[in-house]
Amino acid sequence: MADDPILARPYQGSTTFGLLCVAFCIALLLYGVWTLFLRRRR
Repeated sequence: MADDPILARPYQGSTTFGLLCVAFCIALLLYGVWTLFLRRRR
């Protein structure tokens, strides 16, 4: 972990933050679609 270039250069953490935002948005979208799908089945 100590040799990770992202951890070694904190000022480049913007890309990691962007990826986390994208992953969070996708997870939220999938959660919304899944809840709607479950509601329609009942």
